[in-house]
Amino acid sequence: MNLKFLSVGSLVLFLAACCPTKQMMEPVVLNVADKVFFDFNKSELRAEGKQVLDEQATWFANHLQENLVIEGHTDVRGSDEYNMRLGGRRAKAARDYLVSKGVNPDRIRTVSFGETRPDVVNAKTAAEHQLNRRAVTVLD
Repeated sequence: MNLKFLSVGSLVLFLAACCPTKQMMEPVVLNVADKVFFDFNKSELRAEGKQVLDEQATWFANHLQENLVIEGHTDVRGSDEYNMRLGGRRAKAARDYLVSKGVNPDRIRTVSFGETRPDVVNAKTAAEHQLNRRAVTVLD
């Protein structure tokens, strides 16, 4: 069985089983958000972020074979070095919350991309910067 994950606003799993007729199963879409957002220069989880992570924790409790990576991101304000550290703190905050909800820490890796992978390139408005301040959960 092959499992692939695409991060497009929600966890999307495509399960394909190889059988004698080589037919593929229909995709299974799970509506669990993959992103939590942060305030400027902060790494503390907001209430809506905790709700997203609660849903993720439930999903991972039912899919014990899956490992995950939490990516930390920032907007472009601040030095590259500072933003890498801040992205790391954001990823760690999401990881720690999932662990507090019962997800085995051995299943979780974190990585910081700082400002290097923005959702909104050349962000100028407060709303655009907000979309870049995030932690994203992806299957490993």
